[in-house]
Amino acid sequence: MGHTAHVLIALSKCSESLEGSLKVDTATAKARSVNYLERVLSYLRDPYEVAIVTHALTLANSPAKESAFGRLHSLRRENEGMVYWSREPVASNGVVYENQRPFVQPRPPTDQDAVAVEASAYALLTYLARDGIGDLQERTVAWLNTMRMNDAGFVSIYDTIVAMEALTEYAYRARLREITDMTVLIEASASPQASQQVKIQSDNLATVHTLEIPNVWGHVNVIGRGAGQAVMQLKVQYGVDWEDLRDRPKRPYFDLFIDETYSHFRNKSHIVVEACVKWLAIDESPTSGAVTLEYELPSGYGYVQSDANEAAKGISLVSDVLVSSSRVVWLFDRLSGERLCFRFQVNRWYPVANMTMYRSALVYETNSPGGLLNNETKLIDGD
Repeated sequence: MGHTAHVLIALSKCSESLEGSLKVDTATAKARSVNYLERVLSYLRDPYEVAIVTHALTLANSPAKESAFGRLHSLRRENEGMVYWSREPVASNGVVYENQRPFVQPRPPTDQDAVAVEASAYALLTYLARDGIGDLQERTVAWLNTMRMNDAGFVSIYDTIVAMEALTEYAYRARLREITDMTVLIEASASPQASQQVKIQSDNLATVHTLEIPNVWGHVNVIGRGAGQAVMQLKVQYGVDWEDLRDRPKRPYFDLFIDETYSHFRNKSHIVVEACVKWLAIDESPTSGAVTLEYELPSGYGYVQSDANEAAKGISLVSDVLVSSSRVVWLFDRLSGERLCFRFQVNRWYPVANMTMYRSALVYETNSPGGLLNNETKLIDGD
């Protein structure tokens, strides 16, 4: 159902710009898609499927859109005044009160986050198309903004695209550009010198304001005055070098093996890295989707992009490779149940006093909802 709804949404948005026989074929395909979705509508129970099918039928102006909307409305979930759609309850940010002051806590991720964001975004688009701006729509927007990751995007590629479309439509209908005029004061208790006051108006809505807080203890006070809406996020990043403390998926999706062979001459100036990856969830799918493998370079070592491009030509299923100052990222079209192994050589560029105990290698599905949770991580012994 989801695939058919995706196709119907695409056809509904592009059909007006088509001409000739292609327009006729598109109209036929739309009619057949609508007919199929109307027939299966009564069997739908999954909130994600109901959300995307309702949005598709609304765009196509199907007579069944009212019935679909009623089903969608009945599947909504509410938490702390916010509204969302999800297969399972999604915990919100915890709040701890100290001296009667509320301190917002980080929200632990779950494997349903991406699906919940995409379903809620489709539901928001449907409500906006039907009723415009209302209380439920604003509460859904509030929930979506709590699901943003540290780069202002969401969990995966697909849910981010739909969520940004829904939020843009909401901002346009709410005329936020015209009414936004606010001042936000950010104060860090452990870094008074890092305090900053930000002015947000219609002419700088798209400007991202960042503030580095050197001392990570204490708390951050945020005081906003004025009219409009803005999103503020706090990112705290740290490493875990103990196997028992790292996050683990509900089930293993990948097998990852990394072996490093140091040269025995010229101060270990070369390292031959052997990487082996394998898809384990063959009961769910015979192959994975697009896969990303990230390898953390040792201190003082580097890899040239041209060498990486040449090496990628000889590795099956590799679509691209990206090299930065600290990582080598291999992109695969897919992986199967057969182990895929390859080698590449990194070279010492300058001598350093290597004190790192561990480095990491990480493999995950690039576009999969919850891909960063359904990963396999290996800790590599220090340099």
